[in-house]
Parts: sequence; structure tokens; C-alpha cells
Amino acid sequence: MRTRKIIVTVLLLAGCADSTGSSAPAAVTIVSGNGQTGTVALVVPNPLVVRVATAGGDGVQGVAVSWAVTAGGGSLDAASTVTGADGQAQVQWTLGPRVEAQTVTATVQGLPPATFTLTPAPGLFDRIAIVPDSADLTAVNQTLVLRPSYTDAHGNAVAQPAAVVWTSLDTAVVKLDVSVTRDLLAVAVRGGRARVVARTRNVANTRNVADTAVIRVRL
Repeated sequence: MRTRKIIVTVLLLAGCADSTGSSAPAAVTIVSGNGQTGTVALVVPNPLVVRVATAGGDGVQGVAVSWAVTAGGGSLDAASTVTGADGQAQVQWTLGPRVEAQTVTATVQGLPPATFTLTPAPGLFDRIAIVPDSADLTAVNQTLVLRPSYTDAHGNAVAQPAAVVWTSLDTAVVKLDVSVTRDLLAVAVRGGRARVVARTRNVANTRNVADTAVIRVRL
């Protein structure tokens, strides 16, 4: 009896893109780094990470991701990065100088971008300013309220760092009264020009921080 052997060879094609582009990038999503805390003008604690995936959710390697600061004036350590084997790409973000909403977008050509958002905290106290910084008084015993404002090195408002010491450098023209509030009450004594100084210490208590206002008494 003759035996006929039929050998059937089956070729399986796996892991390759078909004509529909099933392995093509279909979405850019945020992995980590969104909504974290940070301080103006400093690098954020954690990198910004996105993942590029197919429609089926598989990570896509070798895809160029374009990064851009779209609000806040910060900077990135790279304008473009390439996804790794896990489909992920990342950058480091240095924040802009203002306490305001700051954003970064990660974009793959042809896909909607992923957007990172962060509103940073101000920096450490750096400057004191007297408000107003100049004024005219026109009668003896007329008063003027002077208030201190506190900012970091970039002009963002911060809390009062320490006690403020007020000094009139011309007490014969303007005397000071701080008995009512933490603000200063300047009182005209006689005609002339007076300088009023507000002085405090920096956060590290290593140096004085001061500002001077000019008050003219015109009788």
C-alpha cells in the first residue's frame, strides 16, 4: 500500500505591521510628571514622561517626540527625544520665573499633544519694598501710611520673613509711629525732606534687606 505524505508548511507572520498600520503610533499619553510641585526658576523634582502607543495599547519604539514650553517662559533640556523599547520618552523642565500656570506639550506628528501643567511656588524672600516709595505731605502732623511688601528674586509676593525695623533718617522732618499696626505711620514735623528706611533679614539670616522711601514735607 502506497502512503502519501502531505507536508503542509504554515508561515505565521507575527509582530509585523499589516496594511492597516496596526503598529503605528495612535496616542501620546502622560505617564508621570504632571501636576507636581515646583519652585519658580528651578528644575522640577521629577522628569516629564510620556508614552507613545498603538491603537491596541502597545508601546512604540523609535518615535520622535517634540517638546515645547507653551506658557510660563521656562525651558527644557531637549526639544526632541525618541521613545525607548517601552514607548516612553522624557525631558527635564526648568520652570519660568513667575507664579502662574506654566505648560509644556509633548507632540508626535499627526497626533493630539499631551499637555503638562504646573503652577509653581515663589522662591525664597529676597527683597523688601516700601509702598509708596515717595510722597508729599503738606501740613504739620499730617500722616502717611507706609507698608512693606516682600518678594522673591523674581518679583513674586512672599510672606513676611522676619520683623521689620523702621527708621527715619531725618526725625526733625518726619517722625515714625508703629504703635497701631505692623505698617508704619509717618508723621510730618516740619518742612523738609526725609528718608524712611525699612530693614529686615533674609531667610538664611545672613544679610540685611532694606528699602528707602522719600517723604517731602511742603508747608
